[in-house]
Amino acid sequence: VGIVIPTLLTYEGSVIALDVKGELFDLTSRARKARGDSVFKLAPLDPERRTNCYNPLLDILALPSERQFTEARRLAANLIATKGQSAEGFINGARDLFVAGILACIERGTPTIGAVYDLFAQPGEKYSLFARLAQETQNKEAQRIFDEMASNDTKILTSYTSVLGDGGLNLWADPLIKAATSRSDFSIYDLRRRRTCIYLCVSPNDLEVVAPLMRLLFQQVVSILQRSLPGKDEKHEVLFLL
Repeated sequence: VGIVIPTLLTYEGSVIALDVKGELFDLTSRARKARGDSVFKLAPLDPERRTNCYNPLLDILALPSERQFTEARRLAANLIATKGQSAEGFINGARDLFVAGILACIERGTPTIGAVYDLFAQPGEKYSLFARLAQETQNKEAQRIFDEMASNDTKILTSYTSVLGDGGLNLWADPLIKAATSRSDFSIYDLRRRRTCIYLCVSPNDLEVVAPLMRLLFQQVVSILQRSLPGKDEKHEVLFLL
């Protein structure tokens, strides 16, 4: 904290700061705002929902359709992580399933990870669900994945969906997480265009719980910033304070 607070008070570029006690926001946000920053507080588990929002799928939605599959796969690789060696044999299928869910929800006009969770949480046999989704979707990649999934027996499908949930998607069973990722109040693309300060406010007890969302945010920021060299209107550097 002895270094972090002075840095937040003096740094001239954009900042993304992990704020596990909330004190960084309390002590520096007014000063950042007074200096012209756009200031955001992402506190996804605040019980009173005093949080700005971040929807990771809006970046994919904004891309041309031919690039959405590739970026959905990148997002799936960043979000869905293995927990133990027993899951490693199913991780690729679980990520494919998540990709298909993203593409299907974009097509349905509900581009949120919460909608992907709800899509797969429907009651009934999973092979019937995936067969129906394969018929309903017009996206060829999603259709192929759902068709392949529907051809598996119940035991295999249970393994895929369990790895998908345990790997990160089950975080979106929480209504607070769903609400905090239902829209975006800031754009990652603006970080180099205008001074922005984003405080990620999570209590120490909740760090492990929200790790999938935090991991996704950091990796999506890095991915977007690395897509191209800064343009003439992108003069600000971006600092991570973790």
